[in-house]
Amino acid sequence: MFNNLWLDYEKSECKTDAERKVAEALQVISLVNISEEHPITGSILEELKLALGTIFGKEPEIQNVAANKGHLLLKMIEDVPFPNMEGKEVAPLGEEGYYIYGNDAGFGVQASGYKGLLYGVFAFLAHLRQGKCTQEFCIVKRPSNPLRMLNHWDNMDGSIERGYS
Repeated sequence: MFNNLWLDYEKSECKTDAERKVAEALQVISLVNISEEHPITGSILEELKLALGTIFGKEPEIQNVAANKGHLLLKMIEDVPFPNMEGKEVAPLGEEGYYIYGNDAGFGVQASGYKGLLYGVFAFLAHLRQGKCTQEFCIVKRPSNPLRMLNHWDNMDGSIERGYS
């Protein structure tokens, strides 16, 4: 049987007000300074449609302008400042770094490169699946290793090997 590991999305029942608020905010995805023709953008949008459609039972609407409230903002940026980081010193993200946040307007994933945007979207989805996406949070990540690899495979004898380098 095929297993999607951490990408195994399940439908959410949205029992609490906070869960319903999150579900409502993720009905619209706003793209800012992002080319829809870029191959990584296609992968990002496919995964978001699959994940959010499965979790909340409705595929999100994609638009090329930022909504005022209640959306997931995907934005390509050139430098700081970031929302929720006023008064904090923040170094540049680099090509693979990303910034994810939640506030009253919704949620956001921002990066200065397409790789960072892809990593940020997967990090956002992981936080969403773990129930960590509250209305007030922010995470800034800058991968320090230029080459990373995750291995996961089943051996013929039934044992499982995992590795990270």
